[in-house]
Amino acid sequence: MLTDRAFARARQIARGRRGAARSRGWWDASDARAESPAETWARLRLVDGGVPPDVLQLPVRGADGRLLARVDLAWALGDGRWLLGEVDGIDVHGTREAVVADLHRQNAIVTGSTVLRRWTGAQARSGAMLDDVRQVLDDAGWRPGRACPGELLLPSSTWKASGSVPGSGGFRNRP
Repeated sequence: MLTDRAFARARQIARGRRGAARSRGWWDASDARAESPAETWARLRLVDGGVPPDVLQLPVRGADGRLLARVDLAWALGDGRWLLGEVDGIDVHGTREAVVADLHRQNAIVTGSTVLRRWTGAQARSGAMLDDVRQVLDDAGWRPGRACPGELLLPSSTWKASGSVPGSGGFRNRP
């Protein structure tokens, strides 16, 4: 990872070198908020496909203000709902502990006001998620360029991810 200062220095060093003019668009398309190459692949495929995310690394908070998650890609659907996108690489998200943590996090952020989509790094690289994202956004009447808040505050729900699910006969989620 590069700091903003190191990135600017690298870009400055590249100027005037062979091939630098050809790489100008790559420098312009880079975004320091990406936490993995797969997130960058996803974002660039979505931008090229005409559905650029409204927000990158969107903090999602519960009704009590507690940080529940920070999602990789997000779109404000215009009706108070959000499409949340997560790119999950196997190296980071493939362990038992990571799977359990991801399940709890997902249960906390999936509400009536969110639509969650998760993709693998391979899907991000190939752009396989593009049609699904486009369909959700088209169905919601989404348009690019809307002003969006810097975080999502979820409404209170009728049950907690660690509590009983209504109508489940007392079933409890367990780690």
